[in-house]
Amino acid sequence: METSLGVIFYSSIFFATDLMSEKFGKKAADNAVMMGFSVSAIILIMLSISLLFLPSTQNQQTFSTEVHESFVRILDFTPRFIFGSLFAYLISQRFDVWCFHKIKAWTNGRHLWLRNNLSTMASQTVDTTLYALVVWWGVVDLEQAISLGLAKMVFKIAIAAFDTPFIYWARSWSVKNS
Repeated sequence: METSLGVIFYSSIFFATDLMSEKFGKKAADNAVMMGFSVSAIILIMLSISLLFLPSTQNQQTFSTEVHESFVRILDFTPRFIFGSLFAYLISQRFDVWCFHKIKAWTNGRHLWLRNNLSTMASQTVDTTLYALVVWWGVVDLEQAISLGLAKMVFKIAIAAFDTPFIYWARSWSVKNS
């Protein structure tokens, strides 16, 4: 199975959103999603601007050039990738918060495991589908796009199931106002 390292890190965001929803409510979770989206957009703009600066060539600094080229290779994303990532993040995270609270209402606040897993799995499906449509449409064939999407979903669902005991543990933490 092929997937990106980002899938593992990104999947933990849904855990954080669910925990925020559970402890502080829908409005706080929605605010956190919008803050995360805004910070991501600002960082991407700043990184794009930083790529415009060229390394020093004084005293034949090849190290500076090598570092800059590596930086460009890592950060010079295509607009399609950036748009697909941010679009999928915004829609799927907002959907996760909505779905979490809809399930919470249906279960009268019981069954945290159910709302944690169902909201995360549903929103991860939305995320993977939107990302794949925006980023892979016309770039790879349908079979490869489905293969990439399914591999991501296996990891995302496994992570969602894995985080269930941790959300119960984290829910028990007391929150101190500073």
